[in-house]
Amino acid sequence: MLRTKRVDCILVWGHGLDHLYDILNRIREEQDFKVLKILRHKPKSIKRFVREVYSFDYAPFIHLKAKTRYLLNIKKEVCLIFIENRNPELDFYGKDKFRHIESSTLKIFKEKLRNEFNPRIKGKRTENHVIH
Repeated sequence: MLRTKRVDCILVWGHGLDHLYDILNRIREEQDFKVLKILRHKPKSIKRFVREVYSFDYAPFIHLKAKTRYLLNIKKEVCLIFIENRNPELDFYGKDKFRHIESSTLKIFKEKLRNEFNPRIKGKRTENHVIH
């Protein structure tokens, strides 16, 4: 089996920075990931930054607008964690014009982080993702 490597980026939004140490530990515990670089950034305009980040997303714009509205009201700082993904396990996700190739390894890992660190309301995980 051919195993390719690639560089991926995990973005920790402002409301996730309180968990940054734990998030970094979870990344370092993954045998398929190696942290390459960590950058903290304070965008001049969080609105513009959010728009730029999600301009590469595969979901319809109207979905993204509602999905990212909460990001305009959180801490105006982010952390970018660049990782070597040693086993990306690429697969197709989405339908029709939103069909795209994505790393299953990273997708599953990000969902675990969201389950652990996303804000909760009445004990239920919100979709206000701490990471992208």
